[in-house]
Amino acid sequence: MSHARQCSRTTCYAPAVATLTYQYNEATAVLGPLAPIADPSAFDFCQNHANTLTVPHGWTMIRLADNFEPPARAGEDEVMAFVNSAAEEKLTAQEKAEMSRARRAHPSALVPRPHLSLVP
Repeated sequence: MSHARQCSRTTCYAPAVATLTYQYNEATAVLGPLAPIADPSAFDFCQNHANTLTVPHGWTMIRLADNFEPPARAGEDEVMAFVNSAAEEKLTAQEKAEMSRARRAHPSALVPRPHLSLVP
């Protein structure tokens, strides 16, 4: 599980919500949603810094969104559904058939869950 990236501004420890890339030879900066992978040649900014960012005189700023907001955090139910589906992928065909029979016979029975927990 990856850790949330922080704002690139010095002394700002807020979570990043936007990524700034630039083309120096064209004097163009592009501010868009947070890139899925950190890029050493780009800058990540928090909501406050992304919404107030300006570029030097003579540069063009392209904003791919008007207001950058933190991404919605997945709820515990969504995370557990993902964990359960990942665990079921590893089951053999025989184990899947046994679980299916157990669910039909006892719909309210607890299904074994993997030994993972939600970390905030």
